[in-house]
Amino acid sequence: MTGLPLHHFSTPFAAYAEARRLAGFVDDESLLPAFASSKIKILPYQIAAARFALRSNLLKGCILCDEGSLGKTYEALLVVSQRWYEGKQHILIVLPQNLTEQWQNKLAEEFTLPVSSWEEYKNADRGVCLVTYDEAVRHAEQLDAISWDLAVFDEADFLFKPENKTVIALKKAVGNAFKLLLTPTPITLSIMDIYGLIHFIDETVLPDAESFYKRYFRKPENYGELSAWVSKFAFRTLKSQVQQYVNFTRRLPIVLNYIPEDKEKKLYDLIQKYLAIADKQAYPQMDNYQLTLRFYHTLSSSPQALASMLAAPIERTRDSERIVLTAIRDLAAQIPVNAKMQALLSALNKVFAHLKFRREAQKAIVFTDNSVTAEVLSGFLQTNKYNVVKYTDDDALKQFRNDKSLQILIANDAIAKGLDIE
Repeated sequence: MTGLPLHHFSTPFAAYAEARRLAGFVDDESLLPAFASSKIKILPYQIAAARFALRSNLLKGCILCDEGSLGKTYEALLVVSQRWYEGKQHILIVLPQNLTEQWQNKLAEEFTLPVSSWEEYKNADRGVCLVTYDEAVRHAEQLDAISWDLAVFDEADFLFKPENKTVIALKKAVGNAFKLLLTPTPITLSIMDIYGLIHFIDETVLPDAESFYKRYFRKPENYGELSAWVSKFAFRTLKSQVQQYVNFTRRLPIVLNYIPEDKEKKLYDLIQKYLAIADKQAYPQMDNYQLTLRFYHTLSSSPQALASMLAAPIERTRDSERIVLTAIRDLAAQIPVNAKMQALLSALNKVFAHLKFRREAQKAIVFTDNSVTAEVLSGFLQTNKYNVVKYTDDDALKQFRNDKSLQILIANDAIAKGLDIE
């Protein structure tokens, strides 16, 4: 069957009805209360995601892992409101601190659901309770005393590691609740990331971690089997699949090449020398693959970040290993500005000159996942006459948005995950 493009429908509900017809759900009215209760502009792929989460009471949870900016929050809230109108009165939403206000606004402005903080919920004892990850861990025992019907975890990459004490506490706190996990990156650095998410939902469906790793890590011949298995729990929509529904801002990725300076090249050589050591006292539990990722990932952020990372490992070592690690740290500390930072400055100078010529807002966001690098970049860019603010909370973001004199926002992963940024 074929349908009309979304713009042919006079209301979101008409588009919804058409999506239901195309999907063959003519006789199933399960999402009508949820849809009727909201003021959002609903899109067919969002309905499909919500239906995936609602499709079976036999599953213990699922993962909604659309690409960023496709509205996973709305998909989750369709599920939340549907369960509420079905009489499920104990619903928990766990999220990073920086997303609390955003969720509160969506619930207040676009859905008619009773929402409260944890302190308020303890007195009300019903409705939708918003807690941060830190609050959920602190009050895990009290949360465990409540029979939650649904538990939503936004930015669920917090749950990648099943053996982590925080993850264990959160899993116990929500008990037998249906677990709805939201993340744009179900696999970030390792195939074990998706293992961790599904383990959080239902560990009984999984082999042990070692067997899973051996069967699927770098085993492309088994990826089809893995995909079929994961698809029972995960629903993913890509931007390329929904361009007829959403008018995305056109973004042009540009890769800048740069040549490391002599000290940087020597630093790479020293790292290679250290990685060649057979038994490393500083990292006894890490295999060489993971250790290589850690060293080069940190160095790619900044030499200062690498030097900071090595402070504790040096204290754990002795003899020749300590000598090599100390040499790496000392050399890294001697590189205040590396070639990558110079390339960034050159790019910013060109972009800002172009924005000034076009009489447009001269603003840029620079992302880094390392707090040491954030400090280094802030000082470096201010030295080069830029007005800089570092992201610490929503107030910093508002300041950057509203203060025309601020040119560059240095942000960490927190701002890249989940926040609505124009």
